[in-house]
Amino acid sequence: MDLTLNEIKELADLSKLRFNEDELNEIYDEIKKIVDFKYMVKLSSLDLKDTPICINPIPIENFMRDDVPLNEFKLEDALLNAPVKLEEYFVVPRIVE
Repeated sequence: MDLTLNEIKELADLSKLRFNEDELNEIYDEIKKIVDFKYMVKLSSLDLKDTPICINPIPIENFMRDDVPLNEFKLEDALLNAPVKLEEYFVVPRIVE
């Protein structure tokens, strides 16, 4: 795939990015290296046969606990400081019409 400087300018414009000519040339050179697979050739030449698959470089463990309620409130205690209540419910301002 051949990449032109005009395509880089168009891509920058679509991305709402502004670059001067020196920056555009630098970006063009970097993207050209990626597109031409100069870095990919280096990566594909590595011997990774004995390298284990690594999905995440940092080991992650989920520490789950049983979902057990710790403090149970009596209905009367829960409604004690409610500014407005109706029977056994909190009354809150309506936010959806």
